[in-house]
Formats: sequence, structure tokens, C-alpha cells
Amino acid sequence: PWELVVQRLSCEVPQKEGIRILERLGFQVAQEGATLRVRVPSWRPDVREPIDVVEEVGRVYGYGKILSSFPSFPFDPGNVPREESLENRIRAHLVHRGLYEVVTLSLVEGEGVNMLGLEGEECVTVLNPLSQEHAVLRPSLFFSLFEVVRTNARRGRRSRGFFEVGKVFFRKEGNFREEKHLGIILWNVPQPALWKEDPLDLLTLKGLLEEIEELAGAGYGAVCPGRVFPVFEEDGAFVVSSPEEGAEPLGWGGKVLPDFLRRHDVEGEVYYLEIRLEGLVVWGQDRPTRDFAPPAFPAVSRDISVVVDASTPWAFVASLVAEEAKRSCMALEEFVLFDVFSGDPLPPGKKGFAFRLVFRAPDRTLEDEEVGRWVQKLKESLKQTGRVVLREEMILSHE
Repeated sequence: PWELVVQRLSCEVPQKEGIRILERLGFQVAQEGATLRVRVPSWRPDVREPIDVVEEVGRVYGYGKILSSFPSFPFDPGNVPREESLENRIRAHLVHRGLYEVVTLSLVEGEGVNMLGLEGEECVTVLNPLSQEHAVLRPSLFFSLFEVVRTNARRGRRSRGFFEVGKVFFRKEGNFREEKHLGIILWNVPQPALWKEDPLDLLTLKGLLEEIEELAGAGYGAVCPGRVFPVFEEDGAFVVSSPEEGAEPLGWGGKVLPDFLRRHDVEGEVYYLEIRLEGLVVWGQDRPTRDFAPPAFPAVSRDISVVVDASTPWAFVASLVAEEAKRSCMALEEFVLFDVFSGDPLPPGKKGFAFRLVFRAPDRTLEDEEVGRWVQKLKESLKQTGRVVLREEMILSHE
């Protein structure tokens, strides 16, 4: 079709002019409506495709008559897969939070596998490694990210946070597994006295976890005490459970042991979090994110501090608060744990939780007296269990 000539040359070449050009060059042209049938002469073996005929027309017509322009091609951006879209949003969010993205090798040394306490049959080894430093496919991103921290420590750099989206490899029930994980490592490195930066701790790490879950539209997974790797402290290790029974954990992490850091010449404190992106996508695929209008009425917040046995998890106290708020029809918007404390002046075997209650009514401004009654009812409900003591009452009893 003659439209092909116009489209490729990006200029309006008269059809009659094009036919005359081809005939002068020895081509036989037969016109059938808007289509030309062209027979190539025997002495032109270089003309094999329709685009070659277009080139002959343009060459003789004159390249100087062809204006510079971008060719117009139909473009269909298509649909970006949910997994790729989520990864891009997570990357952008973590960069905005001040973390550096790194890309590391998937091969690690065998000693790194041993320091995590993994069994040999759980790892994927290379049959003919180029060196012992690249003999095992990493079963976790911890190896690579901790090596980045070590390198920065040796060179005197004080970057405080890194993350990587990469694949891990392991065996399970005799089968090889390959998964894409997100690893985040925070380095609470000692800073010069004149620098004023907020310290990094487990609450910072769990805050990043909640933000990532919000990006995935997956809600909040239950964070339970649990140590996946022996390089984490007992009290500072946690597991992010999946809402589906029998499913693998969504993630894990914790505070790295100080002895482990000293052996590798790393000062300060190191916190680590690893998330299975596949599980996060599956969990959040039926939970689209929503946009909410800003509240019309102000919130009222109150703080409560309680003391429990050291073995009592925060989930126990949180469930009591949620049940009482629902039973009493309180306008409780949210409650957030902001401190966990132990030691003096608490007796041995005890620890404390400090949490904030946020009340807000959708149709009116709450009165202080009404909020006070709700807070008092929550306190009475906690005391009735016999496992929770209000901190102010414990202090008064000691006095």
C-alpha cells in the first residue's frame, strides 16, 4: 500500500510521482487501487523487501524534501504485573526513607551458612565453585547485606541503612526452592557528638514493616517472638506470621548479637528484617488499598502503662483492649505500643508495656469526661484478668 511509503518517509510523496520514479529505475508497476504491485528487475538483487522499494522512492525523490520528525508507531504500555509494581513502590519508599539500595552476588561462602545454623542439606552448593567464597547459593539475604555493613565499617563510612530485593535458594523436602525476598539492615553506628540523628532500633524496623504491609494492602501480620537464626538475640528476634493456617512466615528479623558484631569488627548495633515478597503479594492481592477522607473531628489520646510477667506477649494485652473497646462500643480508632521496659524499678521477672489510645467519633467532638470513663473501664478490664497490673498502682504500693 502507498500508505507505507508515506508513513516510512514521514512526508506526502505524490503517488504518481512515486510510480514515475520506480518506472525510471526499471521497476514494473501495476496499480490496483491504493496498492501497487511492483516487479523488481533482475539486476537489482538488493531489493528484497517492501522497505527497499520505499528507500528507492525516497532516494530519488530527495532526502532534502523529507522533514525531520519522529515516526509515529502505536504503543501499548500494557499492564505491569502486580509483583513488579509492588517491588517498585517498595524500592521508592525505602529510598525516600533514607536507605540505600544495593545489588550483591547470590553466591556466598560456606562459613556464612554455618553461622546462621542452617543444615547442609538445606543449602544449594555449587559443584565446581571458582573459589570457596562463592561456593553456596545464599539461602538468605542476611549474608550479602551484613557484608555490605562490614565493608562500610572497614572503610569508615557511616551509612545507616541498606536494602536489597533479590533471590534466595534453598532445599525443602528434597526439592530446590527459589524465592524473591526483601532484606533490610539497619546499622545504628556511633555518630560524632555534634551530629543529631534519631537512633535506630527494633521499633524503627517494625515501623518499616508496617509501612511495607500498607503498600501491599495486606494489613498487619502478627509479630510474634521467635528466633529464626542464632545470630539474633533471644529478646530481640521476631517472626511475622501469615494469616493462613499452616502457611510459611511472611518474614523474620531481630537484633544481631553483640558478640557476633565484635567478631566481625562492626561497632554499634545492627537490626535485620527479611520479607518473603511472594507471600506478601499473595496475602495482599485481595485487599486493595483504599483512600479515606480526612477526619472531620479531632482525636483524643490517652496513655496507659501496665506491668506483666516477662513471658506475657503484647498480643495478650492488645486482645484485651480490643475486646473491651468493642464490647463497650468505644470510639477507639487505634492503640499503639510505643515502649517496652524492664529492670529497675520493676521487680525481677516483670516487664512493662506503654501504649497510646486514640479516640475519635465520626459525628462529634469527644468530651474529656466521656473519654475518661472509657479509659477507666479499660483499666478495670485489664486488672480483672489478674495478669496485668497498672504501673501507677504498683508505684503507689511500693511507696
